[in-house]
Amino acid sequence: MEGWCSREKAVDLANTIAREKPKTAVEIGVFAGRSLLAIALTLPEGATVIGIDPWASDASIKGFEDENKVWWGKVDHERIFLECALVIKFLAIKNIRIFRLTAQQALEQNHIPTAIDFLHIDGNHSKESSCYDVTNYVPRVTPGCQVWFDDCDWNTTQKAQQLLSETCALERTITSGISVCGVYRKR
Repeated sequence: MEGWCSREKAVDLANTIAREKPKTAVEIGVFAGRSLLAIALTLPEGATVIGIDPWASDASIKGFEDENKVWWGKVDHERIFLECALVIKFLAIKNIRIFRLTAQQALEQNHIPTAIDFLHIDGNHSKESSCYDVTNYVPRVTPGCQVWFDDCDWNTTQKAQQLLSETCALERTITSGISVCGVYRKR
């Protein structure tokens, strides 16, 4: 599968889900689904993970004027979406709900519950989009639950992390492959 969720991060995600036992998990930015699958396959019975990703170039490049705009503009989003959907179907995973929408559209269309027990933010990393995700999704996270914020080493995500630290405490960071993920706990 494509994507940047390393084996180490997937195992860490699975161990966290097994320990924390969230009833409702949300992932912003699914791409090919590597981290989404790690969450879904470890959720307790009756729990659900909601995956949000528009799988669209215009949403991926929004807010970027650098090499990210060029790279994401060339990605075959439809192929990546189909790969993700095929793996979910092949594995017969029933506890995943996919919304092919931006994080904003998913909220506007009332697809997101008011109580989230685990949140993985890995969508568009522009300053505007990452701040939107933190400002609008983190308030829905149940106190005491975890928020994973991917690519916290990017300059464009620094403001979002400042906002995140207002209501969440950083517990640790995970460095694997090319990704640095901050693991926070909602106060």
